[in-house]
Amino acid sequence: MQAVAMLLVRTIQAVAPPPPASESPALGALLVVVLGTLAGVFGTAAITWRVLSPIRDTWRQGMLSIVAAFASFALAVLLLRPIDGAWGRAGLAVMAAVALGSSAWIRRRIPRAHPAG
Repeated sequence: MQAVAMLLVRTIQAVAPPPPASESPALGALLVVVLGTLAGVFGTAAITWRVLSPIRDTWRQGMLSIVAAFASFALAVLLLRPIDGAWGRAGLAVMAAVALGSSAWIRRRIPRAHPAG
């Protein structure tokens, strides 16, 4: 999600003319950055919570979800910034596709929880 958000921001910046130095940055790009980052962080927390549901320990689920959320933000900053600098929007698009593909692959490998009977 964060790679897609950064790709959208770079696209907005490429299409829109740069604002004068006396004005604030484009509101659209700022909104995409904030909402995309929040969606990535909260999405990671929600997915981690769901994946850890078989352990049936609310405290452990919550703490690991929070750790995963912050780790996703840190990983996005550490990976996406150099990719954007080196390959631009094409690199961000490839990174988003790789992340989507690996998420789908991991999703298929996660065992399904069986309800207690």
